[in-house]
Amino acid sequence: MPINAEQVADAFDLGPVLEDRPLANGDRPAVTRVVSTTKGRWVVKHDSVADRPDLAEWQRTKAWTVHRLESAAAAAGIPMPHPVQPPEPSVGFWYAPPDASDLVRVTTWVEGRDLRDARVPDEELAPWLGGVLARIARLDVAVDQNADASPVHPLDEWRDWVREAEGTADPALGGAARAVLGVVEDSADLVADAYRNRPPLTMTHGDAARANILATPTGLVLIDWESATADVAWWDAVSNAVRLAAPDERSIAGGDPRIVRSLIGAYREHGGPAGPADATAFAGLLVGHLSFTAWCLWVALGHRDESAEQVAFCTRSLHDAAEHLPRILRELDDWARLLA
Repeated sequence: MPINAEQVADAFDLGPVLEDRPLANGDRPAVTRVVSTTKGRWVVKHDSVADRPDLAEWQRTKAWTVHRLESAAAAAGIPMPHPVQPPEPSVGFWYAPPDASDLVRVTTWVEGRDLRDARVPDEELAPWLGGVLARIARLDVAVDQNADASPVHPLDEWRDWVREAEGTADPALGGAARAVLGVVEDSADLVADAYRNRPPLTMTHGDAARANILATPTGLVLIDWESATADVAWWDAVSNAVRLAAPDERSIAGGDPRIVRSLIGAYREHGGPAGPADATAFAGLLVGHLSFTAWCLWVALGHRDESAEQVAFCTRSLHDAAEHLPRILRELDDWARLLA
């Protein structure tokens, strides 16, 4: 049974609950709530975990990986919400009560608006983000250099999924899956070359998109650290630069080169570890898009126990990927020239 706001407040010693409301998440299903208590305002995130006792090894590893990076980032003064230490039993910053079906974590509330809504000049945002990404990459957090960062799904698996999509009653789903497969096939050599010569891994935030940057009265703040992962910091910085430069977050097409140069310049100035300034620098961007698209395809095909709302979101995302990924691949050489 899910844990409610009163139980969360009692477990984390937040004080009596005054208000409990969902936190809007754009066009995605909301999994986070804002809870006001007599001691303050808090962001409460729930994660429903099937078949708990008590979590798969990869889930526990992920939770502790995030815990290490968040703790180091907070101690280093990186602008972020501060996680609240959970009571026992816990996994990382997640409270894991044995009689509940979900995990819960709490962070302090930060008053502000994310950059899907707030307007921050690009000449301010790009160097700020480049500097923050560099600071994160330089944190003294242990990383397994043999970690399978951003796993690449084999072509044979993709072909099986596409055949399954083409066998459904929805021809548009099969067509979208086939278009994405073309990008997987066309990018295979570039991705393989990048991984053969992969720079060292560091810890990265993993999702420094506009939706996860708040404009506050005291400055910009990076939120939502649950995607933290071991990755190539250079690839992560390049991905964030072109995503920030793009007028549409679904594609890097038509982006502003000045933003890319500004973010990458600040990243280098703050000591961020760099790598080759060529198309292989975009391997992380490609694999990230394709990994997310693979998950969306699985959900659209019914291979995940997700809500109808989540299935609809993933189906839309798959069609977006079929439209935008081919163009992204065509433009990589043009973007690579901005990295030197």
